[in-house]
Amino acid sequence: MRIDLIITELNTGGAERCLTELALGLHARGHRVRVISLGPPPLKPRDGLLKRLHEAKIPFESLESGSIWLAPFALNRLSRMIRRDPPDVVQTFLFHANVLGTIAAKIAKVEICIGGVRVADPTPWRLRIERWAVAKMQAIVCVSQAVAEFVQQNRLCTATKRPPVVIPNGIDIARWETTYPIDWRRHDIPSDAKVILFVGRLDPQKGLERLFAAAEQVLQADPNAWLVMIGDGPLRDQCNTELEKLPGQRARRIGWQAEIAPYLHACQLLVLTSHYEGMPNVVLEAMACGKPVVCNEVEGAAELLAANLQLQCVPQGDVSGTAKAIITFLADPELASRIGAENRNHVASHFSLTEMVQRYEQLYLEQLSQSPTGGSGSDR
Repeated sequence: MRIDLIITELNTGGAERCLTELALGLHARGHRVRVISLGPPPLKPRDGLLKRLHEAKIPFESLESGSIWLAPFALNRLSRMIRRDPPDVVQTFLFHANVLGTIAAKIAKVEICIGGVRVADPTPWRLRIERWAVAKMQAIVCVSQAVAEFVQQNRLCTATKRPPVVIPNGIDIARWETTYPIDWRRHDIPSDAKVILFVGRLDPQKGLERLFAAAEQVLQADPNAWLVMIGDGPLRDQCNTELEKLPGQRARRIGWQAEIAPYLHACQLLVLTSHYEGMPNVVLEAMACGKPVVCNEVEGAAELLAANLQLQCVPQGDVSGTAKAIITFLADPELASRIGAENRNHVASHFSLTEMVQRYEQLYLEQLSQSPTGGSGSDR
């Protein structure tokens, strides 16, 4: 098959990592894969995913469209690019790619266009636009059952010929479990600190006000507890201010990191307080590292944490419940170790990278078999 994977940008993130793993997996299975980014190519040091594509000799194209005002230019260029070298299947990832990628594929007369909904974003105007784009797709992939239910509840898939297809993220567990932990002293944190780790974009979606409120309770209850945040984003300055207010100033923001596995291995647990998600990749990664998680009830959390949901998942907005769950793990290292091991086993059994690639491949072949011409491209 000839497959175009289109995404908004290729900076390191959950959707971007999934697309890269999918491209590599499909390429290894003998398919011709091309990756197209609407935005500019990622700059060093955030170009790790692009390097992996280059090393595998997978073609990468960038439309250099870093602004909504450049959307008409991006659409025109993308449709011409697809028309010159037509694929059998176009798979889009994330909102902007779902919209522009689908329109461009239809202009270029590609028969099979499959969208990807990876987050349950309730913003009304986005839902209206995405509903219009999905009507032009042959199928839609959701990253979790919870996102599929969100899609159906918001009538995003009423025009497609089938319900959304759920394909969870996969992970190369060997890559995550063999990394050595970082020495916290590099960041002026005591080596025996009980580190609560947050990893993610510093954005209103992540519910950081809840994180700081819960951390205050935890740090007051345990004098050896520290909060460490890895990430960057529009709330960076506000986060720095809030971290300074926490008890004993036992908090650090380290900033964006190319590799988070060493930090996950060194922490006691991961915490996530988002308002909404899809299937949080960082939770999957923490589980692969054998760590417990304390997470709000967000989309995908129940599927990831199914083995020990009650210990690791708290109701939305329950700050005291979040703090209590964290304190429970910090106070009982044996419990934390046992839950972490069970998390690792659950990921190994249910979130295989190989299975993820196979399920995408199966979907594409199924759609092609139902197409009158068998696809737009050649050399399948």
